[in-house]
Amino acid sequence: MSRADREYLKIFCGRASRDLGDRRGLARALHNAAEALRLQGQLARARATSEEALSIRRGIDDPASVATSLFGVGQVAAAQGDLASARRLLAEGLEMDRRLDRRRPMAYGLYHLAEIALMQGDLALARRLLIASRAGATRSERRCSTSSGTAAQRSSCSDNTMPASPTTSGRQVRSL
Repeated sequence: MSRADREYLKIFCGRASRDLGDRRGLARALHNAAEALRLQGQLARARATSEEALSIRRGIDDPASVATSLFGVGQVAAAQGDLASARRLLAEGLEMDRRLDRRRPMAYGLYHLAEIALMQGDLALARRLLIASRAGATRSERRCSTSSGTAAQRSSCSDNTMPASPTTSGRQVRSL
C-alpha cells in the first residue's frame, strides 16, 4: 500500500467515524492522521489535528487514549520547537500511564522526555531518562519473551512491563 493510499484510508476512516458518531474511532483516525502529517513535516496541521484528537479523547474519558494523544501532541510541539509545551504534555502523559500502570508506554514517554532534555542541552537529565527508559524496555523484552499462558495474558506484555515507579538517579521522573 502506498503512502497516498494510507493517507486516503486514514482520512476515509476519520470521515466514516464522524458520520457514524463513533467518537473513539474519530479520535483514533485523527491521531493517526496527525502522526502522518508530523512525519511529512506539516507541523501546523499535525498540531491542530492531534489537539482535536486529544480534545475528543478527554471528552470520552478514556485515560489510556488521552495519554497516547498527549504524547502525540507533545511530539508535534517538540518538532515545532515548543519545548516547554512538549515537556509539559509528555510529563502529563507519563503520569497518566503511571497511574494506569501502562509500563511500555511509560518507557516511550521517558524516551521522548529524554529527547526534550537533549534539545534543551541537559545531557545529565537526558542520560538518566534514557537509562530509565531502557531499563523498562529491557524488562519488557525479557518478561514477554518468557511469557506463557493465554494469548490475552501474553498480549498484556505490550503495556505492563516497566517498573511502576521509574527513577532517575533517585529522583522521581514525575517531578519533571
